[in-house]
Amino acid sequence: METKGSSIILAGDSIAKGIVFDAPRKRYVRANKEGFAGFIKNTMNATLEQVSRLGWLVTDVKAAIETRIFRKEPKQKLDKSETEEKSILVLEVGGNDSDFNWDEIAKDPYAEHLPKTTLPVYTDTLKQIVSAARENDIEPVLVNLPPVDADRYFAFFTEGDEEKAKNVLKWLGQVGRIYWWHERYNAALEYVAEITSTAMINVRHAFLNTPDYREYICEDGIHPNEEGQKLIFDAAMDFAKRRAPGLLLGNA
Repeated sequence: METKGSSIILAGDSIAKGIVFDAPRKRYVRANKEGFAGFIKNTMNATLEQVSRLGWLVTDVKAAIETRIFRKEPKQKLDKSETEEKSILVLEVGGNDSDFNWDEIAKDPYAEHLPKTTLPVYTDTLKQIVSAARENDIEPVLVNLPPVDADRYFAFFTEGDEEKAKNVLKWLGQVGRIYWWHERYNAALEYVAEITSTAMINVRHAFLNTPDYREYICEDGIHPNEEGQKLIFDAAMDFAKRRAPGLLLGNA
């Protein structure tokens, strides 16, 4: 991986944005060290362009990248001897895509309900982004998904409403299916990384390699907390040391 004169585009949802849930204030805020963005700013010898937002789906990320990053008409590629500059796209997205409209489910648990992004659309859009990045001389790096705490998330979105919880369970079957469904999207991302020969930062392993990953998840059950952000930092650092040591300030 070329490292001299690099620029990094960080694209994704709230995790890429470094968002945590502040339980006392019951609101989402930026993590102390800004998650991925803080890692890049503080440890990488590269410029950073942040293209992430709370709530974004993979299609939102694709549209934003196409508008802000990708060229309308790819220009003639330059030989490596002609330029030392390298652009890297770090892509983290999927948690929102796998989610459902729980209020609609609670209103009619016997109807058909689809996730915010179906699995085929999620998978195909990831492949499109990876392909478009390479066409624009940008090296893609995928980031897999931290696990969710299904029990905590269920309690969070049902908000103590027993009737809502009861109706959601009529459709869901059991709370644990939230974890299973989310895991399918993580598997899809890892599959895309494999078939497209795209490097991947293994954030999920960092969480599941702890004695209890739930200690690193916010009260909402879906966002990594401050300690979880540190796990993400460690996973990104491990990746950089192995794949792009020249990007690290002082080659740490």
